[in-house]
Amino acid sequence: MQVQWKLSHVKRNDMSKNNKVVSMKPAKLNPENYIKTNARILPIGNCWLNNDWQESGLAHIIIERLHKTGNITFGTYLVDLYCLGLRDTYYEFNTDPDDYEDEKSIVSTLEKCDYALAHNIIYGAIAYAEDYGFKPHKDFSISKFILEEDDDDIELMELEFGLNGKPCYIIGANDNEAKIKQVIATLTRTAGEGNFEVREDDLDEEFLLDRIFDEEPIDELGLDSHFASEYQKQTQRYLKIYKKISKVYDDYIRTAEVKAIIKQTPRIGDGYKISKDCKDQHDFDNPEQEKEYEFLTKLVLEEEDYDMAIKVAYEALDKYPGQPAFYNILNFAYTFMEEYERAENIILEACTRYPDYLYTRVHYANLLLSSGREDEILQVFNGKPDLDALYPDRKIFHPGEAAAFYGIMCRYFIATDNIDSADLYADAMFRFKLLDDYGSTVLRPAIEELCEAKMNKLTEATKDDADSDVSG
Repeated sequence: MQVQWKLSHVKRNDMSKNNKVVSMKPAKLNPENYIKTNARILPIGNCWLNNDWQESGLAHIIIERLHKTGNITFGTYLVDLYCLGLRDTYYEFNTDPDDYEDEKSIVSTLEKCDYALAHNIIYGAIAYAEDYGFKPHKDFSISKFILEEDDDDIELMELEFGLNGKPCYIIGANDNEAKIKQVIATLTRTAGEGNFEVREDDLDEEFLLDRIFDEEPIDELGLDSHFASEYQKQTQRYLKIYKKISKVYDDYIRTAEVKAIIKQTPRIGDGYKISKDCKDQHDFDNPEQEKEYEFLTKLVLEEEDYDMAIKVAYEALDKYPGQPAFYNILNFAYTFMEEYERAENIILEACTRYPDYLYTRVHYANLLLSSGREDEILQVFNGKPDLDALYPDRKIFHPGEAAAFYGIMCRYFIATDNIDSADLYADAMFRFKLLDDYGSTVLRPAIEELCEAKMNKLTEATKDDADSDVSG
């Protein structure tokens, strides 16, 4: 399968050395200590539970604790009622309500439930799983303090655990061979041969709750703490969700024939090298231009001094005629100021003056996509599927160029319902590790849209299967 083109178209005061100053402020607690000591003092807010928990045997539960400020501390619990008990859990401390809503909206089937029901599901499943040798997720040592004490003050409910009277291990799409063998060995030892079931799961039940930074803790990413804890954190969630949805999509939707064609298709990026040492990205005439561009980039992206950046960028365009890079600064500044008409005018002006500049092409293609004119996008890139075909005289490209190009082409193919071709560009993003530097800016829209597109296809397929079963 080749990429399909249809060419119809991101002093202190000085203190005496002998004096010791004792702070009168209380020591600050970190989130974990706060939750352990104070969470149960906070009133319980809403409790949420997926509406198909009884049919699926998998309960996704969120418990809120409300701060006087309006912020929310909450715990999330992924509960396997059939066998493993509390498979996953995490907690968030003192979260802004808007961020909390974003978190909660990941699961569309959540409905409000009584706290007692949620409590009984969690602790009942844990007790059932422990009977067969399975302990709750390690982070329950913290998230349990968001729950009430498990004592006689909580109404005890009769709930059914296991399936058909015995444990049933549903193999998740994220369970590797070692995990599967371990679970089966434990069940063989505790339940006995023939006294349990093992089934394959049709869809991955874990991707909606999987820990965001199990593999890449925030403090190892080298990011500004605020940025990492907000936007980057959400982006990392989408990346992990994307990988898991893609695996399910590949197993559930793609035929063996399509998989074979994709495997034989030349990979995006194989014809050139991607290097941060590339000097052709903006083709600056001298170090002075490059230094001024770096200064303006910092002014926009870090200091957020958009007015100053716009002023200096216009001066740079006069000072350095023939250098299109400074249009990028104007576009970013106007966009961040939400002056979208001005940003659009900058893009159109840059297209007129520098139509061959890659970033100009990408900005214009994004403008076409947002305007519902995706059929015109391929013309912007002269019908070329990759950078070396678009710029045959170049064999090295900067990661920023690759990220910009792969991102818009992935989004184009999603918009035209060609997920197989979109995946070729997503594969290149991961292969060249572009998401490490550009995942939260340039490439996040592509990942989000590809997740949504694949989930829509999966939803359609499962609905068709259900309809077929009914009609049959």
